Amino acid sequence: MDDLNSTVCAASSAGCSDRWQRLVAWIRAEAGSCCGRALVAFSGGVDSTLLVKAAETALGAANVVAAHGSSVLESDERRQLVGEIFAANFPELPPLVELDLQPLEVEGIAANGALRCYHCKKNLYRRLRRTAEQFGISVLFDGTNHDDLSAVRPGLKALVEEGVVTPLAALQFSKSDVRKLAREHGLTNSGLAAESCLATRLPQGRRLTRERLAATAAAETAVRRLGLPVARVKADAGTIVVEFWTEDAGTRKGQSCDFSLLRTTLQPFFLIFAACEIRVRWRRFDSLC
Repeated sequence: MDDLNSTVCAASSAGCSDRWQRLVAWIRAEAGSCCGRALVAFSGGVDSTLLVKAAETALGAANVVAAHGSSVLESDERRQLVGEIFAANFPELPPLVELDLQPLEVEGIAANGALRCYHCKKNLYRRLRRTAEQFGISVLFDGTNHDDLSAVRPGLKALVEEGVVTPLAALQFSKSDVRKLAREHGLTNSGLAAESCLATRLPQGRRLTRERLAATAAAETAVRRLGLPVARVKADAGTIVVEFWTEDAGTRKGQSCDFSLLRTTLQPFFLIFAACEIRVRWRRFDSLC
């Protein structure tokens, strides 16, 4: 049995190594056909972190620029985490470029309609494209993986329009593939749960404001401080919906919470969310946003 386990582990390791080499070679060929340099959109998530690591391996640290689109659509806590993840994993790279996207100045985003994600990505990648040009770079990489292509994501259209290259999707890397490679290469966020912007917590059509977004971030922080594995705090038809991470949404494995304590914690947010009750949901770890 030990021999069989060793064989399986070796095969798995070889598979990861092969995928890694294909990714590095693909990036080298794509960037090499231009200037041998690349700008990578960095969100702090495991996909973009792996992509920056592969670009560093393929092109050398001096030839990779990572840029993060910062805005009110992410919490201060998340923004700090992004910087920490970058610093921990890429000490040899140039400093992370921070871009202030000011999304609420774009009506298509602030109105929070069906195409909000498209307008948001359009705003992000236009800024990243201009930034790349300032560095004399023509290749812009994004960490979209192959699983993302099967989800309803209006923002993907903006990537195509702006000429953004998605190596993980092109090589059909699944989220599972990405996490395995991230672990193999010692990336500090290989087990970090997927994250989406704060706008996804508000119902479509409810206008995005600084106050509402800040309250959403504060509510999630308040629940997290209870020691609960909160995924999202959302406003939905007069209800505050609290979503917790779980390994299995069907069995709610490992999940429990003191509902009265949860209600007391979220009481200050009832007015701004126009809510009068709380509902709890369990969300499978890494389910699509």
